[in-house]
Amino acid sequence: MTPTKESVAEARFNSGVTRAQQHFKENHYALAVQASEEALRIKPDEATARKLLDDAKAAWPLEEQFKEALARSVSMLKQKKWTDARRAAEDAQRIKPGDERVARVKKRIDEWESYFR
Repeated sequence: MTPTKESVAEARFNSGVTRAQQHFKENHYALAVQASEEALRIKPDEATARKLLDDAKAAWPLEEQFKEALARSVSMLKQKKWTDARRAAEDAQRIKPGDERVARVKKRIDEWESYFR
């Protein structure tokens, strides 16, 4: 039995929504936006895909802020600027409380600071 155009479109839509949800869950907001937009090309007025797109677009700038703060913290750590490193790590932690990367950086700051002082 040959699939109908409608069943193929429905499968592509569902795949797009599923991928968007997974990417969002993994904090891959750019990919979540892309997958949501693919789903919305098939069903432009579908509420779930529209919400996923809106949420991913809203979270994307925060993800960039988080990455920048975490990178700044690591950079300050390498320069042995402990206070600046800790401040940048705390900035990242405010954006993503409980993120294990921040916890690892803060632990490294404490270790390096005690070693080099």
